[in-house]
Amino acid sequence: MDNPIQTDYLRWIVFLPLIGAIINGLLGAKIQKAWGERAISFLACAPVVFAFGLALNAFFTLTGLEPVKRFLIDNLFPWIYLGTLKVDMALLVDTIWTEINQVLNGIEGLIHI
Repeated sequence: MDNPIQTDYLRWIVFLPLIGAIINGLLGAKIQKAWGERAISFLACAPVVFAFGLALNAFFTLTGLEPVKRFLIDNLFPWIYLGTLKVDMALLVDTIWTEINQVLNGIEGLIHI
């Protein structure tokens, strides 16, 4: 495998829906009382739609690359540094992952809407 392209937005494809769920789970009742049902609906739908957009961006970035270089990587944080051994926690994305993610985020977005 050739060196993948470094990105810094892949983590948000995973974390945006998670953050939206945590906010709705912990603060949903208070937000609904303060701003109504539309605010809570927006907080449920917007992270999924944005994650879908980021997944589309990753897909189109990958389709513009040569077939042997169709990988994106997002290094999250250093995990193990032991002498010359360096292991980072990272997300490695290929075209199959982006296609599956688009389907899942698309269905999730339709369910939320």
